[in-house]
Amino acid sequence: MTAVELTTSTIATLDEQVHSALGWAEPTMVIEDDAQRKNAEDLLIVLRQARKTAEDKRLEITRPLDETKKRVMELFKPHIARLDTVINLVSNRLAEYHAAQQRAVKEAQDLLLQEAANRMREARETGEVVSLPALTPEAMPEARTTNHANLGSVTYRETWDIRIVDQSKLPRDLLVPDMPRIRARVRSGADVPGVVAVKRLVPAARANR
Repeated sequence: MTAVELTTSTIATLDEQVHSALGWAEPTMVIEDDAQRKNAEDLLIVLRQARKTAEDKRLEITRPLDETKKRVMELFKPHIARLDTVINLVSNRLAEYHAAQQRAVKEAQDLLLQEAANRMREARETGEVVSLPALTPEAMPEARTTNHANLGSVTYRETWDIRIVDQSKLPRDLLVPDMPRIRARVRSGADVPGVVAVKRLVPAARANR
């Protein structure tokens, strides 16, 4: 029996064991007296136990798979690490070359514009009528963002490496709230500006041993 077949069979068995409990807990259920409360409490205990049983079964089935996956990952790890090292090296060298190309193109564009400006200034001074080339985007040199190699294409995209040097200066909308600390402070009774805390009861079910 495969892992999937075993899992399907296990779930079917677990569903059958708590079928009546699952059917009784419907959205329309109401608790109007102590007798119904006790029944609902017993139901909650049964359902909590059923959930723990299901979780234990899931771990029992998946633990060998997880261990196998971990061993396979460890076997591939050195090879993938070597690939990443070489990929990063080639990527960095290509990025450096592309950046140098972009600088050269920018210098050529600036030179072309400067030459055109000089000719226009000289023409104004001498009264000569000059014909300048149309400085359209098509006529200007450019560094392509996508290059076609023999085996495919490579596109150069801009990205940003971010390093936080002073967290206290970060805008408030970029700060991540620390929910565990906020909850602990609310539980202590302290006021937390900017937080709305609504108390609710959560039944904790525990079966008799």
